[in-house]
Amino acid sequence: MLRILIETPVPLDLKGLLVTAAAQLSSKVDADRAADEVLEYSLDRLKGYYEDKGVPADSVEAVLATGGTMPSDIDRRVQAVETFRKLPEAAALSAANKRIRNILRKSGQDLGAQTVAPGLLVEPAEQRLSARIAEATLAVAPMQARQDYSGVLKVLAGLRGDVDVFFDAVMVMADDEALRRNRLVLLGSLHALFLSVADISVLQ
Repeated sequence: MLRILIETPVPLDLKGLLVTAAAQLSSKVDADRAADEVLEYSLDRLKGYYEDKGVPADSVEAVLATGGTMPSDIDRRVQAVETFRKLPEAAALSAANKRIRNILRKSGQDLGAQTVAPGLLVEPAEQRLSARIAEATLAVAPMQARQDYSGVLKVLAGLRGDVDVFFDAVMVMADDEALRRNRLVLLGSLHALFLSVADISVLQ
């Protein structure tokens, strides 16, 4: 089934299909549990499918980490990650996303849907990064709509220099609570942009 959904391609949500199928057997099985177990098994099989095509497991894991369940869309994202990995900025941005993920986890703060407060951007490096993230967000919106994930990651690769300067010049965990929280929100917005395609922090 996965091969058909990917290679045709058929834009069908695998989870939806399994939930519908399990509901027809609800008198015999725990429908919700059965659908979840078969979905997990099916998505895990994708690693083998892509391994046969020479795609490393971490490229697949990076995409599955976003929670997508439409095989045809997953495939577009996997191909985009493979293209991204060939860019000179890929390794540094993967490392930066690992760092961001760890900072956000260790902060213990629930940032929710907060947005960056421009008035709290006091360092030139964070002002620049914030502006570049805003530009990138606008630039990738139409690409995301047409599932041009390679285009999205190519745009985001252009942020590499500003991300490097930010980490060199800005102390994220500042003593001032407002500044610290604003910087966490800024990094969270950057991480979310990458997560719109894949979690590149898992790339080795």
